Amino acid sequence: MAKIEYIKLLYEKSDLNEAGNPVEILINARLKFHPLDIQYKMAYHLHLFVVNAWADLESTVVLTNWDEAVLYHNRIEKNETLNQLSIDVNAEQKEVNIEEISTFVNLDSKPNIAIKVLGKLVPVFSESTKFSNNYIFNIHLK
Repeated sequence: MAKIEYIKLLYEKSDLNEAGNPVEILINARLKFHPLDIQYKMAYHLHLFVVNAWADLESTVVLTNWDEAVLYHNRIEKNETLNQLSIDVNAEQKEVNIEEISTFVNLDSKPNIAIKVLGKLVPVFSESTKFSNNYIFNIHLK
């Protein structure tokens, strides 16, 4: 069984003083693989979600398929996901370091924002989950 040892934000290059400016961050993640993962060269997807650090994410759910992941928040009226990355990873050695650049736009006019990254490592051979479209109807009671 593989695990995410850590995820770190290393730097950001941007001017956050004005809304609409792009923000660029470097995400560093270290993954560790079990000897059976390496033996069978297991395939994984690492999903990284850049989110507002001040958001209430306690009841956040990540729904995954083999090629996608969706982050659902407890507050549907405001999406706190700023960016999402998906990286294919094969278990070929005990540890793997991943560096990815994430870019998002600061839509707030606040000079200070706080972010964090939520990572989910999903085996390619796993369950699949998806919501249907919304359907709204009226119920008439007699």
